[in-house]
Amino acid sequence: MRFPPPALFTIIVLSCASHANAGGWSWKFWRKPVVAVKQAPRVRLAALTGATGTSAEAGLRKELIRAGEVLPVAADDKAVFSLGGSSVGGRISARLTGEKGKEIFERTYAAPGLEDNVKALADDVIYAITGQPGLATSQIAFVSDASGKKQIYLCRADGTDVQQVTHDPHGAVSPSLSYDASLLVYTTYRSGFPMIQMLDLGGGHERLLSDSPGGGSGAAISPDGQRVAMTLGFVGTPEIFVTEVGSGSTLCVSETTGVPGSPAWHPKEPLIMFSCDNGRSPTLWLATLRKDDRARPWPTHQSFCTDPEWSPDGTQVAFTAKSGGSFCVVVKDYPSGESHVLHRGGAQHPTWSPNGRFIAYVQGGALHVHDLKTQEQRPLLKSFGTISEPRWMR
Repeated sequence: MRFPPPALFTIIVLSCASHANAGGWSWKFWRKPVVAVKQAPRVRLAALTGATGTSAEAGLRKELIRAGEVLPVAADDKAVFSLGGSSVGGRISARLTGEKGKEIFERTYAAPGLEDNVKALADDVIYAITGQPGLATSQIAFVSDASGKKQIYLCRADGTDVQQVTHDPHGAVSPSLSYDASLLVYTTYRSGFPMIQMLDLGGGHERLLSDSPGGGSGAAISPDGQRVAMTLGFVGTPEIFVTEVGSGSTLCVSETTGVPGSPAWHPKEPLIMFSCDNGRSPTLWLATLRKDDRARPWPTHQSFCTDPEWSPDGTQVAFTAKSGGSFCVVVKDYPSGESHVLHRGGAQHPTWSPNGRFIAYVQGGALHVHDLKTQEQRPLLKSFGTISEPRWMR
């Protein structure tokens, strides 16, 4: 359950750009106009009582500082927001108040582990104050050959708590997480040819979404979790199809002369962007879910474009391209505007964080993250086989 944010703080962006930039934090790196923003909201952390209160408070402070969206201060400092409560046996009871002591929420966190409760509380504090999702409980799916075969793994946003999800003898690739990370769709080769599998991460139930002779690959779950876009080849040449998870009804949304793949859903509109290889160089295309509409190319002014992914607000697209003979990560404004190379030197497979502040990507077989606000780049996970195809839950 999420709580509506109080309308107390507004990020103010001063720019001569023609429209808002999704990340909003990358101006200096891309040599755009300087951004003026209000200081992060301050949250007064009162000492948490109880046997595990000290540990809970320290963990919460660490998570809030790492996220960078709010600033935790000492109990005697001035702040509009105040958080207090207790922690006993890892269970946390917390109360967040705002201006003039008005209660914003009072909640109890009772997961088995203290760390999980701290992360859930940190995300709720950030969301309640800023309206942006926190990242402490978010997960990233990725592919690695650490086990000898390409399999799909999950890790936290800080690269910790790595868990192997698939154990297919012939390998598994191309993961896509639902927005709440409850469902995973991926490409499996367990039958000898590619098929799309859906896995309920909570209950462990599996469901085959494609069993056509031409195979299926590169699936992506829609924002509402009710549909899956994928490449299917049972009509001869591969095309992008959308399947209703409940009914199984399927609609073809592309008519191309090449090989389409890597579909990506717009977060707010009935649009799918995908890459299409016509034998010369892959380009990016747009398709709607209307039967009478034809897919159309989306100009990027880049070469060899693959792996598109929309920013959480739908105003930018990150994708892989080639520059100087090697892969690079590019971000371009949508529906039109400038494109900017974010990373060169073999960087690829970009994926946005749920709050739009970070872009994770792969370089040199390791998982990295770029902070669009501070321009800091750091490795999240390395020395874990060869990592590829990261996908952040949205």
